[in-house]
Amino acid sequence: MGGDIDPNSKLTDSKAFLIIVKCFVGGGMLSLPFALAHAGLVLGVSCLLIFALMSIQGILMLAECSQLLQREKNFRVGTYPQLAAVVSGSKFFGSFVSLTVCLTQLGVCCVMVNFVATNILAILPCETRNRIVVTHGNDEEEYIKIIEEPQCFGMEPLPAKRSIIGMVLPVFIALSWLPSMKALAPLAKVANYFMMFTILVIMFYAARSYYYVGLATSCVAWPTSLESFSLFIGNCFYSFEGVATMIPLCAAMENQGSVKRVMRNALFCILGLQLTVAVACYVSFQDIDNASMTAVLASNRRIEVPIYTVLVTNCFVITAVVFTFPLQLFPAMQLLESFFGIGKKPPAHAAPDEQAKKLSGAEEQADGEGPVGKGAYDLDYDDPDPFRRSPYADPFDRQLIAPYADSDDDEFTDGHYHVAEKTARCLPCCQLVFRTFVVIMIGGITYMIPDLGLIVDLFGAVFGSTLAIIVPNYLSIKSARLMSDPSDIAKQNSAKCRKMFVMFIVFCCALLATKAVLAEMQSGEVHA
Repeated sequence: MGGDIDPNSKLTDSKAFLIIVKCFVGGGMLSLPFALAHAGLVLGVSCLLIFALMSIQGILMLAECSQLLQREKNFRVGTYPQLAAVVSGSKFFGSFVSLTVCLTQLGVCCVMVNFVATNILAILPCETRNRIVVTHGNDEEEYIKIIEEPQCFGMEPLPAKRSIIGMVLPVFIALSWLPSMKALAPLAKVANYFMMFTILVIMFYAARSYYYVGLATSCVAWPTSLESFSLFIGNCFYSFEGVATMIPLCAAMENQGSVKRVMRNALFCILGLQLTVAVACYVSFQDIDNASMTAVLASNRRIEVPIYTVLVTNCFVITAVVFTFPLQLFPAMQLLESFFGIGKKPPAHAAPDEQAKKLSGAEEQADGEGPVGKGAYDLDYDDPDPFRRSPYADPFDRQLIAPYADSDDDEFTDGHYHVAEKTARCLPCCQLVFRTFVVIMIGGITYMIPDLGLIVDLFGAVFGSTLAIIVPNYLSIKSARLMSDPSDIAKQNSAKCRKMFVMFIVFCCALLATKAVLAEMQSGEVHA
């Protein structure tokens, strides 16, 4: 966004809108056509719309809880785990959300490594070899079937992809060694342009394919099996992968009265874009068998795509994902380093606004719950910034927004811009070793689950559903304890059953999707 601004400046509505859109435009959106291939057009679009509306409602609940805390208790939180701890009144629940966000970020990193390997494999020169398979029918007769299989450097696609994962892992290790993400801020903006260019190219050829060839014959209205539909569910949950950034964005906006309006407009814009990309690609491209649409573009045989277009598009999306990798890794890495006591402790930052000074340690109890105060989650409210040394304060969402700060000297922390301290040119050896170990673990998980579709489904089912729908509904139920107006409390309690029902349905869907992914992995039918 460029330019020098006052350290205390905030995000305008337009900047917040653009950041929200960027948080949800990525690999998750490019995998939605593959998800529709599992669910069919009618049921897939209907369920995608339902799950997306649930996620949007969950994100708006988080914003509402954040504003409620500021309005009723005169305190502003800057991270998702902080909000969970304060609203629930439970240190354990805050730690649970903190762990979930950390694992979600690491899961997104696994998807990114897999995504890069998938697109590199798609543009490598391959030759087709015939494989003869002998099968036996019900009449005990032998049938010979010839299968065409691509070979990359003499290897089948799965071993080739695993080799690529090993070759690209040093690049991600080197990116994890960066002491700060400020150097990547210009590259992050370039990555945004590359990703948007990629989506435009895919949409252009999808429209061209539909116009000249018509509806793809592989397009079906309904799923072929329950297992296939279950895999679709996990991908839907993953598509709203940027939910952890919404609380710091809410705290950073200049006009707090327009938070929900901006978020609602941006999220519905994202939903429209997701539906457009998913439906247009699914009805236009034949046999979508890959969770990366850029890889599908390379293997497409329905309409001729110039080879240079395929190469440029895949190179652009690979570059965009590589540049975005540290933005997803660093928040989780900071939490892990803080938890294990590795490296120096984060510096103390300036105190928040006068509007958000402190909470009283002796609030009245509500509904038999513990007080919203020091005893509830062991924070020192005599400190002008009581969350500064809490286990939820340091690691997370501040780094997710940092690359979008307008000044190179500014840093986004706790929902405020502050003048950043000088960062060391090189990290201590123990931090380098630890970060290398974490990235190798990410590569190991990707190596064990090389199927991009399965890894997206798994992390979406387990973590996406938890952060985007289950936790927001739970916090909305618990937020009644913060209200002072009896009419507001009655209104909140009346919606309690509906929110609990939504939590139960989503939990069951997440279990179904997780079971389907694990069954697919155990069957050994893992594809590159």
